[in-house]
Amino acid sequence: ASLILMLTATGIWYTQFYNPYGSVVTQYMEPYRYSGDLSVQMPGTEDRDWQRALALYREQSYEQAAILANGLENSRQYADDARLLGGVILIEQNHPEKALQKLRDVRSPVLRQKAQFYSALAFLQDKKPEKARAILTEIAKDGSSHYQDEAREILQKIE
Repeated sequence: ASLILMLTATGIWYTQFYNPYGSVVTQYMEPYRYSGDLSVQMPGTEDRDWQRALALYREQSYEQAAILANGLENSRQYADDARLLGGVILIEQNHPEKALQKLRDVRSPVLRQKAQFYSALAFLQDKKPEKARAILTEIAKDGSSHYQDEAREILQKIE
């Protein structure tokens, strides 16, 4: 009876918590890098909050970084950056569905490629390889994408 209980518990854990794509997500989660040129921007509250959010993210203080990023989502200067950072933090915290909501709202063409790539990783984390595959295939075909090589590698790993 205890053997059956143990096997049942193991089966439940496997179906609920094991993610065959987890190692792929971990491998391709690069630290978020801000692509703007802060040296030419005027120092202000938003700049300080943004710099602090990035520093907290790098320190893996995700909760505090997320609070600052959320506060910047309505900023003219950092709205898309804040949404992208928020999505990345949610992936780091293993909340792929919430991450996808944030990443979906990134509008800037410059950051959209990065948001799409992280969306694919979030779908893998959420055990939805078919949705990740569709995004990765699109990225792999896009000759202008900075994530083309990574998309091809991941597609080979998840096939």
